[in-house]
Amino acid sequence: MQRILLYTAILLLAAWSANGAEVRLKSEAVCSGAIVRLKDVAEVVSSDENETAALAEMQLFPVPSKGKVRNVRRGEIRELLALSDVNLTAITFSGAEKLAIRRAETQVSAKLPTPATAVPTAYLTPATKISSTSESAGVELMPVALRRLERGTILRATDLELRPVAIPKVSGIAPLKVEDLTGRELVRSLAAGQQLSLELVRTPRLVLRNDKVKIRAVAAGVVVSADGKALEEGGQGDNVLVEDGATKARLVTRVVGYQLVEVLGTGVKSVR
Repeated sequence: MQRILLYTAILLLAAWSANGAEVRLKSEAVCSGAIVRLKDVAEVVSSDENETAALAEMQLFPVPSKGKVRNVRRGEIRELLALSDVNLTAITFSGAEKLAIRRAETQVSAKLPTPATAVPTAYLTPATKISSTSESAGVELMPVALRRLERGTILRATDLELRPVAIPKVSGIAPLKVEDLTGRELVRSLAAGQQLSLELVRTPRLVLRNDKVKIRAVAAGVVVSADGKALEEGGQGDNVLVEDGATKARLVTRVVGYQLVEVLGTGVKSVR
């Protein structure tokens, strides 16, 4: 039933009428339950009651864990609705540019453990589940691979999606956004659905070991270039060791472009 209601809402919103609607964002919201819906953070106004109800029920992201506040900008709300196929050209956004969201205080009562609960979001199918454990500090949206990604892949936004993940109390993990990872290079292959972290990516390799490189030295306003060979690999801003093609001297350089390095400091520094 929940899946039918979600799909019905998406179909209604994809065919939004020409009259459109207005979404008036609040400056703060206190939410209960597992998922923040648009009606929790905004007042939805439209001449069509059915469309108003469908838009108001759109699911955005998990409610922050107890004691935490999630700050969300208007642009993020727009992006979440766009990912659910909402026609943004027919919607006017007004109200707060930034809003603070927190979980409602609840009374603690003894009860039996509950089974895993389905947590659908604007990014997911309703089949996605999160286990409920006492060791979880809350749920955050974390980037995962949409498909198998090979080592060396330069990540694009279309390679990733955000899924709710239970965060352990002692993890100290800060939620990542898709834009934190786009343009980065994978250091190992990932399976579809596997969660990403900063340890799995690096700046793209612009210089590979044994590459022919152009060595550039700048001194007193004069730029001197020479051909050489990379002895190490590196990305933008990394320090790499190269060999001068003519003298065979080893130079400590910094990667400044594709197969382009610059000698560090003033003049040429070499190592034996």
